[in-house]
Amino acid sequence: MSLRAIIVSFLSAVVLILPSLSLQGCGQAKELSRGDYIGSSTGGDSPGTIYTVKLVIPPSTTGSIPGWNYPGNSPVNNAANDYPFSENPIDFNDANFLNTQTPFQFTYNYPPNNFKISDAHIVIDTQRDGSDTEGIFVDGVFTGRPPLGLTNESSPKTLHSHYVDNASANTVNNYFMDFSLAHYKQNTINTFDLTISKLLTPSPLNVLDVLEDGELNVVVGDDSPVYQANLVINGYTISNEELSCTTSNIFTFENHYLHNDGNTIGQAAFIGTIESPFDSWSSGAADAVEYYFDVQLPLVDNENINVSTATITMNVQRTTDASAVVVNGVGVGESGFDTGTATSSVERWETGAGYVSYWESVLAGVPTNGTPTAVTLDLRQLVGPAVIRDLLAQGNFNVAVAGGINRVEASGDSSTRAFGNPVSGPELNLLGTYFTEVCSVPNNADSPLEDGPIEPTDPGDVDPPEIISLSASEVTSTSAVIQWLTAEGADTQVDYGIGSLSNSSTLDSTPAVFHRVELTGLQPYKFYLFRAKSADGNANQTTSNTLVFRTLR
Repeated sequence: MSLRAIIVSFLSAVVLILPSLSLQGCGQAKELSRGDYIGSSTGGDSPGTIYTVKLVIPPSTTGSIPGWNYPGNSPVNNAANDYPFSENPIDFNDANFLNTQTPFQFTYNYPPNNFKISDAHIVIDTQRDGSDTEGIFVDGVFTGRPPLGLTNESSPKTLHSHYVDNASANTVNNYFMDFSLAHYKQNTINTFDLTISKLLTPSPLNVLDVLEDGELNVVVGDDSPVYQANLVINGYTISNEELSCTTSNIFTFENHYLHNDGNTIGQAAFIGTIESPFDSWSSGAADAVEYYFDVQLPLVDNENINVSTATITMNVQRTTDASAVVVNGVGVGESGFDTGTATSSVERWETGAGYVSYWESVLAGVPTNGTPTAVTLDLRQLVGPAVIRDLLAQGNFNVAVAGGINRVEASGDSSTRAFGNPVSGPELNLLGTYFTEVCSVPNNADSPLEDGPIEPTDPGDVDPPEIISLSASEVTSTSAVIQWLTAEGADTQVDYGIGSLSNSSTLDSTPAVFHRVELTGLQPYKFYLFRAKSADGNANQTTSNTLVFRTLR
């Protein structure tokens, strides 16, 4: 029940923990899994190697925010009450959480140099009830759907109101509510990974505005108890030497996911009539049933994650036909199932006796006469613990059943899920632990990340710039960031594409040593080739080797 974040495909991450300002990760920039790696420069003027870093900051206070006034039993609108809600502030793990607010504060030393922020998150262990009325305050910005009777609209700390029915009629931000509604089962403890930039929208504040002072105040209100919280800041640092590291503590995670209809890669796992759980249950015409979960595992190396529980619960009907299940491109079928009905999105079939016999044991408990039957599918037994961990790490988790299982129950189409209109159906339950490395952080006021002046190009220079520490990071299903260093000021451009380098980013002619290009509009779960190009002020250009990354599902 702690940090979770989207795992970046084919990239080893390192993580920085405060207050001691340390890195978590391997202590060295790692190559991608495929392609030729361009590592650190061998020249003496190398600016170093880029490291992806993550600040993970526990709350410094809980139950109250230092310096904030709460007069007690105050009226709804009372400027003497600094808190965004009018009801009693409570601490973490308080059993009496109804109609309350849970405040906590993060204090930390924001890196003074050699650090560039990319994004930030608030990660909280919480649970939502079925009332559809919750709100969250983040350093002056109040969003969500709090009950009118619990808000304190006169709070001097609320600088921007973007919650439902705010008195100023400002644009509403429902991200906090939509996030939980679309992802997680109500009345269960889950880890919410909330992106701060999305919580600040549409206020004029950005992530750096609320973080660079080293203090972040958060209040969650109404019926959402908080059990644990972390502030997570993602960014980059540069070092000329490998980092000195030790092993971190072991952390835990737990999540209970709601299903979504369809899949996330644009291709069904089977041919024929493909239906959602709700449609299949009512029509019975499906050749296959497909759905997916938005899964987020801790952002550490996969081998440092132990998924101790991974189960899917669903209510199904079965016929006498042979059945199969496919999870993120890996299939298991009972004897006699025609794997020729699968599409190319099924990358392999697990045919080991242990996997097939487990699937057949699950089916043995389901009558072949169409009687509705609840089943629990243990994914660790289905394909093995290490395999299921790596499949979950792909991001969205696609599930398809075909053949004899042609009906899976759901109470409605997941697209109709809305406030006051929950949708039930298959659920994914995950439990596990993870650890990482804790590493020292270089202090370098002259880092290329400080955006200082670039040394002018020598008119007699005929050598092209050296491309150093090229990598892909922040990979999602539709975007990726390409970054590298050069030992001299140079321009910035990336060629990329599926199967060929058919696309190019816009040329940035500003001389730089640290180069960063965000690629957007990518297709989910595809291998992308990419290469970097940089030219100095004398038009001496270097083109890197071609590397590859794979977008998430």
